[in-house]
Amino acid sequence: MLYARITNMSNQTFLGRINFILGGRKKHPWGTPLGFKNTRITEIFKGRIPGADGLEIIHRAEGVCSDWLVAGTGAPYCVQHWADERAASWVAQEAAAGMRFWLAVTAGLDLPPVLVGSKAERREIALDMESEYQSVVMVAGVGAQALAQAGAQHPGLVVLSAEDYRRLADGWLGPWELISQVLPQARALESGMLERLRQVAAGEPSGLSSEDAAVLAAYQSQSAEKRAAYRTLLDVQPQAVQGFVYVPDALAEAMVRDRQAAYRDYQQQDGGTESADSSKRSRTG
Repeated sequence: MLYARITNMSNQTFLGRINFILGGRKKHPWGTPLGFKNTRITEIFKGRIPGADGLEIIHRAEGVCSDWLVAGTGAPYCVQHWADERAASWVAQEAAAGMRFWLAVTAGLDLPPVLVGSKAERREIALDMESEYQSVVMVAGVGAQALAQAGAQHPGLVVLSAEDYRRLADGWLGPWELISQVLPQARALESGMLERLRQVAAGEPSGLSSEDAAVLAAYQSQSAEKRAAYRTLLDVQPQAVQGFVYVPDALAEAMVRDRQAAYRDYQQQDGGTESADSSKRSRTG
């Protein structure tokens, strides 16, 4: 694979692999929160492999595979491929422990989502020292049970390019890149989208062509302001817009749901204002 060939040279030494997972971060701001003393950080960046406790901390904090970190074999990052029942049980357990979840998909919704979970962890490494980091777990090939369990936790939705999806699923897109670049772009997952993802996970036909699914995913990944602008444009000049923009039924239905939700919010706000005005008039009367 292209990304494997690109990083092949950096995998030849332990120091090269450390620099790869840091992704441009500075060594002391990286190592100090993990509980490494300055002398130990210096040793690591001289290419000296730390002991079992140090390797475990790096494994947990960076989601990196120990075999790759020590010997450069396999992919850099750990990606779980659990049975559906086990994955669903893991989601329920970690949700109770405060983990947040995201679903990473392609624009065409033609591949099973990759489930990403993240939570803050603290680990005691000495009597007077602790390691603090953001733990990230990635689960590929998510099944229908795990997806339903994750959907109950209000996960974020991340739409990836085909290349980035493959990097993530194959263990070449790691937690640092996810946290710093990918997850901040996440949007709220809508119920209609969850059902289509469940169909993909279960191997059922979604009823959408790949083109329709891509258009729908693109719309739902936009900000609320942009989606409102698109709906307004279709309301004002529907014939002109539909003359050069393909609007599948699924997208039209999503726009209707958005419009109804916006109207309900408006009614609630307007009702609250009227109640306040009535109360004010009764007091002054």
